[in-house]
Amino acid sequence: MTCDSPHCGSRNTTALNVINQDGTRDFHSHRQGWFVSSRSIGSSRSTTRGRSQTRASQLAEAPVPSMTRFLQGGGVTASLILGMLLGAAAVS
Repeated sequence: MTCDSPHCGSRNTTALNVINQDGTRDFHSHRQGWFVSSRSIGSSRSTTRGRSQTRASQLAEAPVPSMTRFLQGGGVTASLILGMLLGAAAVS
């Protein structure tokens, strides 16, 4: 989706959400097979899921609210560990 720039009138513009969507890819793969080693024969199976994103797509993302950033950065884990340590100290 292209749109005219409200500032300069250029037609060579793209909305940030479109840049973000176009540069983000989800992938999911399954692999299955047989193996033979010196002591055994067997089958193997694996599943891989993930997401890749271009740098332009990352830069075009909407800002993340600070509390969400705190939770994604391990703030909950740190808070739980601190709580357990304080609880253990209170019991002692």
